[in-house]
Amino acid sequence: MPPCAACCTAPTPTTAGLAASHYRVPARRTSSPTSTRAATGVAFSTLRRGEPGAVYGDRGTVTTLLRLRDGTTMTTTTHHRSLDRHRTLLVDPGFPSPAVDLPTLRADGSPGRAPAETRIAAYMILTTHA
Repeated sequence: MPPCAACCTAPTPTTAGLAASHYRVPARRTSSPTSTRAATGVAFSTLRRGEPGAVYGDRGTVTTLLRLRDGTTMTTTTHHRSLDRHRTLLVDPGFPSPAVDLPTLRADGSPGRAPAETRIAAYMILTTHA
C-alpha cells in the first residue's frame, strides 16, 4: 500500500481525529511533514516559514511566504507544533512513537552559494505505522 501523508496544521481536535482515522487503516504507514525549529525564518528557495529570529510556542500562529512558479508570492498562516506535541498527537490515538527524518538536498557547486535547503531541513518527516 502507498504511504499516506498528512500535514497537520488544523486545530488539535481535528488533528487528533485525523491521526485516529489513520490508525483504523491496518498496516498503513503514515508520514507527516512539519516544520523544524531550525528552519524558522530561513529563506529557502520557495518558502520562508516564520520571521527570522522568532520563537513560536505550541499552537503559535506562523506566517509562511510561498514563492510561486510565476514569481508571485502567496501568504498562508499555520500553527506551530513542537516535536513533542506531534509525538503526542500520534501516540495518543495508538501509533508507535514516530521516526524523525531531516532531509536536505545534495549541494551542487560552491558551498557558499548553495541554497539553504542543502544546509537545513525545511521540514522534518515524522513516520509511523498503524
